[in-house]
Formats: sequence, C-alpha cells, structure tokens
Amino acid sequence: AGLTILSTSDTGLIFSFTGTSGGYGYNYVITTTPGTPGGGGTFTTSTIDTVTGLTPGTIYYVWVRTACGGGYSTWTNATGTTQACDTAMVSVFANDTFAFVTWAPDSGVAGYVYVIDTNPGTPTGGGTFTTSTADSITSGLVAGTTYYAHVQVICGGGDSSAWVTVPFMLSPCDTTVATLLSYDSSTQMAHIGWIFQASSGYNYALDTNPGAPTSGITFVPAIDTSANFGPLNPNTTYYFHIQVVCGTGTGGTTSSWITISFTTPPPVSVVNVNNADFGVQAFPNPAINVVTVKVTGNAGTHRVVELTDVTGKILKRVDMVANQVDVDMSDIAAGIYMIKYVDDDHNQVIKINKQ
Repeated sequence: AGLTILSTSDTGLIFSFTGTSGGYGYNYVITTTPGTPGGGGTFTTSTIDTVTGLTPGTIYYVWVRTACGGGYSTWTNATGTTQACDTAMVSVFANDTFAFVTWAPDSGVAGYVYVIDTNPGTPTGGGTFTTSTADSITSGLVAGTTYYAHVQVICGGGDSSAWVTVPFMLSPCDTTVATLLSYDSSTQMAHIGWIFQASSGYNYALDTNPGAPTSGITFVPAIDTSANFGPLNPNTTYYFHIQVVCGTGTGGTTSSWITISFTTPPPVSVVNVNNADFGVQAFPNPAINVVTVKVTGNAGTHRVVELTDVTGKILKRVDMVANQVDVDMSDIAAGIYMIKYVDDDHNQVIKINKQ
C-alpha cells in the first residue's frame, strides 16, 4: 500500500511503499505496459528502491506485491515518466579570429557533442564529444563567413537530445581613420595620426603611389596611433596607407587598406635673389586673430597674399594695394598655416602658427 514514485531521471526512477506486517519481503516489476504482471519480479526486503537503465521520456508502470508465508498479496501499481534527454541552451561569442561556444550544464548527463560547420541543417554524424560546457574554436574560421554551432546532449543509456543550432559570424577586421596632424616646413616633417582600434596593431606605409602598398610596410602595436615621416620633398603629393591587424601579431587577419593623401608646400621663404633689398614680414607670429603682412624694398605689381594650410589648400586671398595688408584669421582653427606673397617679380612663403 502507499506506492509512490519519489523521483525520476532520464534513465531511472526511485519508488517507495508502505510495508505490511506478516510478510517476509516484496516483489516488484517495472514494465511499459499497464497490464498486471503474471508473476515473478525482483525480490526485496526494502520499502524503497532505485531502478536504472530505463529509456528517457518513457512512461513506466511500477508493480509491487507482498510475499506472505503461503503466497502473495495482490499487485498494487503507480506510474512515472522518465525525463526526456533535454536539449542544450547554446550561445556563441565571436570576434574577428575565434569563436567561444557555451551551453548550459545539465546534471546527470554523459556529455555533449558539438559540430561547427557552414551548414544550417542537422549534422548527420561525427562531431566532437566533450564533458565540458564550453569550447573555443581558434583556427580554420574565416571572418565574414556565416558558421553554425550544433550541440547535442548525450544522456545516460546512449540516448541523445535533438540538435540545437546557433548561427554566428566572425566579425570583419575594422578599418581605422587617418589624418595629417601637422607638417613642419622648416624640417619637412609630417606627423600623421589614426584612430585607435582594439587589435594587434597596424601596418602602414608612406609613398607617392595611390595604390595599395606592396613594400615598405611597417608594423606597429595597437598602442601606437601616430608616426612622423620626413624629411619629405617639397611640392610633392604623398599617400599614407594604413590597415588594422587583428588576431595575433603580424600573422592575424587584416582590414582593407585606407589611404589619405597630402601635398607638401613649396620651399619656405623663396626670395627673388635678383632683388636683395626686397623682403616680406608676417607678424605677429604666433598670431591670434589677425596677421599683418608687410613688404619692404622694391615690390612688383599685382601683389597678392594667400593664406593656405600645410597641404597647399588656399583658405583666403587678399589683394595688397599698399605695402602691407591685414589677414583675418579669427575664423581659422589653431594650427600651422602658410602665408604666401606673390607679385610679378617675387614669390615668398612664411610659416604662421595660429593660436
């Protein structure tokens, strides 16, 4: 009497019952059919027992009777269903070089099988068996490709769950953004910077070819975000190329090349040597809001003053009627600029520091 299923797992169950006086033991039978057993069974003197080796997700009938001195009592029964082999909860973290696959642990299972491939369909065989609940895939994956992580739970008795499939993609190696920070005409040095990217580092090259570089490439670690180049040739267009290196060291995946260009200015203070008395002054230097340009000596006609940036781009142009003129720089950002004076006989450039 009082037969109860205390608990079930995927391959077993525990049952108990109330003992009776006058008997010397008990018989029990575990079946998958509701019909009364014809006889036999497992003998026990305990009122609680554990049964193993059952099939997951199956209804079982537990039958118990008392063994008395001259025979047996009638059968009493209870039903219980073994737990199904549950599927795993799978998640994937991926960056540009590897994937980290995890799944929630399930107590009492034998282990797990996983497959990583490019097929969204159910795996037909094979796979990697593990008792761990995570694994890293660090080789053989290509950034920008869609992959599928398939995970199956292996329960006791050789039973297995359905496959769980999660898609993932290795993120591409992102590009950076570069800019010419400054150019010093006196030393002909260029200072170029770029935006930090979480990576192994960068490959860069400076040349006069707009195409992607094939030589003269320098690798620097990710903490480096600028470099100096020079001395450079005046009146020359240069191309700075940079790519981000992801993964490990120089052997990791790389972003596409990003290229910027700039043109170095003419030589500073180019004076007409045929007129030694001629000169050009620009003051104050550094300038704040206004810079005054003054000529001395025998100036030519058609006098023009230009304000340019270090790439030679003209920002302002002023005609000089008398021997001096003011150039308004109040709307110009702080930095290094060039004052270029030109007339029919002279051509002179002066570097100005705008504060």
